[in-house]
Amino acid sequence: MGHLMAFYRFASLADFNSWHNGIKLTLGYPFLSKDNQGVECLPMNTQYTSAVIDNGIVKAWIDDDLAANLEMTDAPIEVKSSRFR
Repeated sequence: MGHLMAFYRFASLADFNSWHNGIKLTLGYPFLSKDNQGVECLPMNTQYTSAVIDNGIVKAWIDDDLAANLEMTDAPIEVKSSRFR
């Protein structure tokens, strides 16, 4: 994966879901998890990212290597307002 992550926008939640399902398959999600004794258990990492709807715009925090054909956008208001809390 790349070294830059940013928010990218999607035309709709359906577009995000379609993109996200494909990325999860590409990356091999869900990742296998093991407990402290090495026994396989329910996966802890089942999602690559999640969508946020900010003023009607669907946004997600994505690695630049996975953002082909997506438009970079600003952080959602809730992220900006909680930055220094």
